[in-house]
Amino acid sequence: MARDPNDVAVHLDTLTDVISESTFPFSRFLYNVFLWTLFFKADGSTLSVTDALTVSGDCVVVPTPGSHDDIGGPGPPFKPYPDDPGPAQIATWTIPNIIGLWTAKIRPIPVAPSAQSILGVDQPGMFGAVTVLWRHGPHLPNHAAEAGHRAFNSAVESGINGLLRSLGPSHRSITEEDINTLTTSVTQTVHDAIVNDLSTWEMIWALTDADYVTAQQVLRWDQDMLLGPSGRMDISTTWGLSGGLSWGLPYVQTDVAPAVATVSDGVIFFAKSLDGRIYSNRTVLGWGGQGWMELEGDGRTDAAPAAAVAGNAPYMFVAVKGLDGYIYINQGDVGGPYVGWGSDQSLQTDVAPAVATVSDGVIFFAKSLDGRIYSNRTVLGQGGQGWVELPGDMRTDAAPAVTVTSAASYMFVAVKGLDGNIYINQGGVSGPYVGWYPIG
Repeated sequence: MARDPNDVAVHLDTLTDVISESTFPFSRFLYNVFLWTLFFKADGSTLSVTDALTVSGDCVVVPTPGSHDDIGGPGPPFKPYPDDPGPAQIATWTIPNIIGLWTAKIRPIPVAPSAQSILGVDQPGMFGAVTVLWRHGPHLPNHAAEAGHRAFNSAVESGINGLLRSLGPSHRSITEEDINTLTTSVTQTVHDAIVNDLSTWEMIWALTDADYVTAQQVLRWDQDMLLGPSGRMDISTTWGLSGGLSWGLPYVQTDVAPAVATVSDGVIFFAKSLDGRIYSNRTVLGWGGQGWMELEGDGRTDAAPAAAVAGNAPYMFVAVKGLDGYIYINQGDVGGPYVGWGSDQSLQTDVAPAVATVSDGVIFFAKSLDGRIYSNRTVLGQGGQGWVELPGDMRTDAAPAVTVTSAASYMFVAVKGLDGNIYINQGGVSGPYVGWYPIG
């Protein structure tokens, strides 16, 4: 059976370390570390297994910014270190989200048909983070640390791709020995990049108190380790880095209204997260939600989404206001995947759009920036027919609401007028509309 995609979130949020210098009252202010993180995925978004049982394609890497002082000095509370009778203390750093938080959709890796009798229809997508903790020695200049960081990012990416190239009939999985070899190679590459970026005098100065690595680790998972549609597992290293891995997003926080669409076996909810991403959560009647999954296409919005299923097939349409004000549409089978966000960039709005199911597709509605109300009919398989203003010369400053009667192909549209009253327009799905009138 084919695997489903997984939405994952890796959150490295806390670092603890022991400060054991005898000058502890001062060392808590002088003891600075910095953390390099690089997130990666090797999954079906870019990879496939060939007829020869080799891997085609490259991984996706997401470097993070910062070198010196990227997580600053330790903050209170400081706790006594029980294994040291001296002044040693346990210090805590809070890792900024820009370094420690990564979200992604992980897809199974498709297998060539001729190899499916051996490997199945797909293989689990893999993902993880490569982390390096440095002690900041004040004598290494920032430009050298940045040169090392750039070399680190490049070496990790090429190293992971090298491991993928090594997979085949005689070497079917990446081993700890493979990881250790990668780590050793990356460490040497970073060292050489730093040294080569130093002048003679900088090199002499750095020898007196240079940066040095205190810990490093490759954190890696695959889809088969994610049990159930949603869940969470702790991340904890032996050197004090901690956080969590979650998948299926058990909840989404939002600051606008959600949307919901009816499907044959239940409903699908849609919501934007606080960072503007658009998620769905399918609920089969009697079984509960299947977990929040981000819609494909990396879309962003600051308004409520709108969604409806086509009237002639189990095919979903979702509309949002993009951050640039244009209306963006995503579509796909009810079970996914979605094709990605697209816009004809012919209509801008400042509120949420609306969408209604009709017999051969859907109709989208939106207000323009000057308050006029427009519709755009989409026949399944033919695309949109273009934005057309509804007759009646109405203006609104809020999102429209729409529905089609079940007894006939007849549309009703409601808006808030600029005077605050509710106005209705109605007509056949293909028009014409009768014009706007207040509802008593």
